[in-house]
Order: sequence, then C-alpha cells, then structure tokens
Amino acid sequence: MSAPVVTRRALLVEDLARAAERANRPAAAMLLRRFPEDRAMLAVVAEDLRTAATRTGRVAGEAAGYLAAGGVRGAIAEMADHCGLSIEAWLAESCAEQGVAPEAV
Repeated sequence: MSAPVVTRRALLVEDLARAAERANRPAAAMLLRRFPEDRAMLAVVAEDLRTAATRTGRVAGEAAGYLAAGGVRGAIAEMADHCGLSIEAWLAESCAEQGVAPEAV
C-alpha cells in the first residue's frame, strides 16, 4: 500500500499554521487549516501575520500573501529562505516535521 499523496500546498499550509501558532496567532492558524483554498481568507491571514511580533510570524505573513495570490512556489521560497534552506531542502525538512514521506509530495 502506498502512502497518501500530500500536495506541496498542503505541506506549506500546515507549516504556515504552525508558524502562526508559534507567533501566538491561533486564529490565523485555525483559518489557514479551515480555509486553505480561500484566497480572500488567506489575504486576511497574511495581513494579520505581517504584524506579528516575531520574525517567523512576519515571514509566514509574507508567504501567506504569496499563497493568497496563487504563488505556491513563491510562498515556499519565502519560508525556505527564512530557514536558510533551498526549496527542496525545505520540502524535505517539512516532510520530516509533519511525518510525511518525501516521495508522497
């Protein structure tokens, strides 16, 4: 039996939600998880996170802004850059953190 396929977008949304929680923005985390495809909601979350007290929160806000505009790759690049990783390394790290097999992404 093969592992379920997880999209890069889903991996990113969960990473953004975790970043929102670390930035003490639980409502933003909840909205990300409940409305991951709603661009208007993502734009609201992005604006909220951009005002976070932590750099991680602000970076997540920028990434959520890319996601709201339909730029999954740009959002991943924003998060990867913040972590000092390439996009592929960020994907591998996010898979490990979320318990997802890299070949499932």
